[in-house]
Amino acid sequence: MKHLFKRSIALLCVLAMLLTIAPLSVFAAEETDNEFVVLSTTDMHGRVWDKNVLNDTNMSNSMLNVATAVKEIRASYDNVILLDNGDTYQGTPVSSYQLSLQKQGLTELPNPMALSLKEIGYDAFVPGNHEFNFEWDNMRGVYQWLEENGVPVLAA
Repeated sequence: MKHLFKRSIALLCVLAMLLTIAPLSVFAAEETDNEFVVLSTTDMHGRVWDKNVLNDTNMSNSMLNVATAVKEIRASYDNVILLDNGDTYQGTPVSSYQLSLQKQGLTELPNPMALSLKEIGYDAFVPGNHEFNFEWDNMRGVYQWLEENGVPVLAA
């Protein structure tokens, strides 16, 4: 009897799920303009340009490459969400040097990577573990600049 009860409950659950899903399939058949694309970058590690400034070699994974790819995708889709998933600032002398100058109070210019996020049109930035390589007071200035320039900083 106990076995029959479990089967009956399982059957009722399956029927409830089917009744819930059935109306959704009717709506799914309708053509909508709600298509969107989600793009993300991660582990850019300070690569702003397509050249390594230390040895003048080409780099194929820089923010310049991202800008080109995003521009092409945005030309094809109306709704594009662009996110950066962190490990953005630590990695190249260009980005690290600017953070050092900022920490010393020698510049108020935005970090090249933050400027890239703004100019490419990122919808949000999420700090990665390497963002914590730098002192909070230093990174707070970067995050405030991003927020003021339309790139929300998200973290949990």
